[in-house]
Amino acid sequence: MNSLGQPAGRALGYPEIAPWTHTVAEDKQERRWAFLLLIGILTFVATAFEASLLEAEGWSLINCALLVLFTLLFTHVAIGFCQAFFGFLVSIGRARSAEVFEPVWDDAALAKSAIVVPIYHEEVAAVFARLRIMHDALYSLGASERFHFFVLSDSRDPLKAAAEEKAWLQLVAETGSAGRVFYRRRKLALNRKSGNIADFCRRWGSQYPYMICLDADSLMSAETLVTLVRRMERNHRIGILQTVPQAINGLTIWSRLQQFSMALYGPIFAAGANFWQQEESNFWGHNAIIRLAPFIQHCALPELPGRSAIGRRPMSHDFVEAALMRRAGYEVHLADDLGGSYEETPPNVSEHLQRDRRWCQGNLQHWPLALARGFKSVTRFHFLHGIFSFLAAPLLVVVLVLGFVKNLGPMPLSDGVFAETARAETALVLFGFTMLLLLLPKVLALGLALRSGRAEEFGGARRLLISALAEMICSALVAPVFLFFHAKFVLFSLLGKQVEWHAQQRGCGDGIDWREARRTFGLTTLLGVAVSAVTWWFTPGYFLWLLPIVLGWLVAIPLTAFLGDPGRGEAARRSGFFLVPSEVQPAVEVRALAGLSA
Repeated sequence: MNSLGQPAGRALGYPEIAPWTHTVAEDKQERRWAFLLLIGILTFVATAFEASLLEAEGWSLINCALLVLFTLLFTHVAIGFCQAFFGFLVSIGRARSAEVFEPVWDDAALAKSAIVVPIYHEEVAAVFARLRIMHDALYSLGASERFHFFVLSDSRDPLKAAAEEKAWLQLVAETGSAGRVFYRRRKLALNRKSGNIADFCRRWGSQYPYMICLDADSLMSAETLVTLVRRMERNHRIGILQTVPQAINGLTIWSRLQQFSMALYGPIFAAGANFWQQEESNFWGHNAIIRLAPFIQHCALPELPGRSAIGRRPMSHDFVEAALMRRAGYEVHLADDLGGSYEETPPNVSEHLQRDRRWCQGNLQHWPLALARGFKSVTRFHFLHGIFSFLAAPLLVVVLVLGFVKNLGPMPLSDGVFAETARAETALVLFGFTMLLLLLPKVLALGLALRSGRAEEFGGARRLLISALAEMICSALVAPVFLFFHAKFVLFSLLGKQVEWHAQQRGCGDGIDWREARRTFGLTTLLGVAVSAVTWWFTPGYFLWLLPIVLGWLVAIPLTAFLGDPGRGEAARRSGFFLVPSEVQPAVEVRALAGLSA
C-alpha cells in the first residue's frame, strides 16, 4: 500500500493483478515450514548430543556458555545445509533448461531500459570492452534501440577520468551509438556506489521503466537482458529480479577455485534459496533488473543510528533496498533458472578478504533494521542471517578459548573407562555429523553433475572428481584464515575503525608474492605457532581437536602465495582442472571477452 492507501502497483499506473491464490500461499507456507522443521530437527539432535557430553562434566558456567554458543553456531551450519539439500531435491525434479527465447524482430514491443554501470578507478579498457560486447550482441539481436548504457564514474584521478571519457567517445564513434551510450562523472562522490545510483535515478530515472544494474566486471548476454525485461513486463508485482552470476576469467588458482565452486555448487544453493524464499528473495547489488518507479519512490536509503564505523548510511545497500521494495508491496525474485549472467571474482585471498571486510561492516549495520517495524519475517531473517554470517567467527573463537580454559582445570572424577570411551565416541560422532553437514552439499552437487551428464561441462568425470576433491582440501585449509580475519573485522568494526573506499583489484597482475603473503598473513602464522605451542604444552588432548584450525594458520603464507599465482592457475587450466561450463562451452559474449583479453 502507498501513502494514499492504494495498492502500490495501481498507484503507479500498472494493471491490477489478482492476489495470490490460496493454493500458492499454502504451498509457500508448506515449503517454509519444511525448511524450518529440518533446521530444527538437525539442531535439536546435535544440541542433544552436545548437552549429553557437557552434562557428564557438570553444568559449570563455561559449559552452559558452550552449549548456548554451540546451538547458535550449529543452527548457522544447519541453515546452509538445508538450503542446499532442498535445492538438490528441486534440481533433481526439474529440467534445468533456460527459458525458451524468441528473437526480437519488433523491438518497439520491448520496454526501454537503462543498463547502469557504476565505476570507480577501474581498468578503463576492460570496462568499455564489456560494454562493447553487450552493445554489439544487442544490435545483432535487433534490440539495441531498447537499451541505453550509462557509465557512471566516481573516479577522482583526472588522468583516469580523461581515459574514461576518451574510451566512451571512441565507443560511441565506432558503434554509432550516440544517444544510446552515455558517460557521466560526478563532481562530488557522495555515498559511494549507492549515491551514484541515486544520482542516476534523480536525473534519468523517470525516462525508463527499468534499470539493469551491473558492476564494472559484469557481463550479460543479450538474450538474458531481453528476457529480464520480458519477465518484468509479464509480472508487474516484481520490483527486483536478481540473476545468479557465474564467475569467469579466473586466472589464479584461487579465482579458478571460486568460479569452479560457483558453477558446481552454486546452482543447488540458488535453487534452495528460491525454494523457500520465493517472492521474498534478496538483491545482490548487480546483475539484476529493477523497476525504477517503486525503487525511486520507496527505496531511498535511511540514515542508520550510531556514530561508529557501523553506523550512518548503509554500506550493503542492496539488502536494504530489497527490504524496502518488499515492504512497499513489491516482490523480489531470484532468477535461478536463467543463465547468461557473469562476473569476476577477487584474484587472491588477500583481495577476497578486503571485500569481506566491506561486507562485514555493511552487514553489521543491519541490526537496527532487523528490529525495525514494518518488515516481514523473511526480511528480518535476511538481515539477521547476514549479521550472523560474520558474528559466527568471533563466537567460534570464544568457543575455542572456553574449551582451552576448561581443559586447563582439573578433570572431573572418572566414572569408569566405559563411560569415558562412550563420551569420546559421542564427541567423534558429533564432530563427524557437523563435518557431514558442511561437506554433504558439495557431494550432492557433485553427484548431481555426474548423474545429469554435466561432467563434460567440467572437463570430464575424472577431472571433475579431482577438481572437486582439491577444492574441498583447499577450502578446508583456507577456512581458518577466514575465521581469524572475520573475527578481526568484527572487532575492528565494533571499535569504530572505518573501512576506506579503494578500487577493487579485478586482474591478477603478477599474483601475490611471498613478501606480500608474509606481510598479510604473517600474524596469522604466528598465531598458529603460538596456539600450537601453548595447547600442546598445557592440553595435548585439546591440541588434537584444534589441529584442523591450527593447520590452516600454520600454512597460511605458502598456501595463499600458491593460490594467488597466475602461472599455476594457467597450468591448471591447460591440464583441464577447475574447468567450468563457460570455458568448455562458452557463450558468444564470453568468447568475445576472452578474445579481447588474449
